[in-house]
Amino acid sequence: MPKPIKYQTLRNIRNEKEIPLFDIAIALGLKSTGTYYKKEQGNVPITIEEAKILTKMFNTPFEKLFKSYK
Repeated sequence: MPKPIKYQTLRNIRNEKEIPLFDIAIALGLKSTGTYYKKEQGNVPITIEEAKILTKMFNTPFEKLFKSYK
């Protein structure tokens, strides 16, 4: 089971890299940017497969987007 996503980090990285919501929605196979936005806000879950795509798009380690359990 995936660890909780750091949603603020996800949003910050997307903004820093200037990746449009549209590009992410297309890469994830979503029908709209609104669906991805809901995922980024934590209202709709992000799957492991989607997380893998995001880490590649953002060129960011998987662990940076997920909280660790301590």
